[in-house]
Amino acid sequence: MLQNELTVKLKELKNLQALIDEAQAEAEALRDEIKAYMGEREEMRVDCYKVTWKRVKTSRPRQPQIKNRVAGSCRPLHCGN
Repeated sequence: MLQNELTVKLKELKNLQALIDEAQAEAEALRDEIKAYMGEREEMRVDCYKVTWKRVKTSRPRQPQIKNRVAGSCRPLHCGN
């Protein structure tokens, strides 16, 4: 691979990584909006989707304190389409 080909590939990789970072930030913002809308509910059905967000307590071997994390999923239900 020639040096200028490598430069083009590196620029393309940098641009793709920027797009990925932007998309991840948008997805996180959407998750936050959904969680805020759900409030304290752990499960909700909307249209053809079942959304769940549950608090999960985890601990690390080197950390005696327990930390709270939120784990969630959003998946389509079978709607007979």
